[in-house]
Amino acid sequence: MTNGRITLNDMLSEVSECLLSAEVSEEFHAARGDKPYAKMERRIAVLKALRDTLRIVEPVEDDFRVYCQRIVTARRRERQHG
Repeated sequence: MTNGRITLNDMLSEVSECLLSAEVSEEFHAARGDKPYAKMERRIAVLKALRDTLRIVEPVEDDFRVYCQRIVTARRRERQHG
């Protein structure tokens, strides 16, 4: 974070963490033979697209940056409140 602003690297780091968490969860359920969750699959697809976009687009458009900042802020809040 720079001057209280969330940077592109902050966003990419948080999105990658979300993606990894979603993939690990999906692999766990698949290994148990559970039917994959459509919601989880959609979440993984969205996060992958977001991750790929963040790697390619710089600077990020303002409305997209705001969306990403919401994800980062929500993840930080989750970690703080357990």
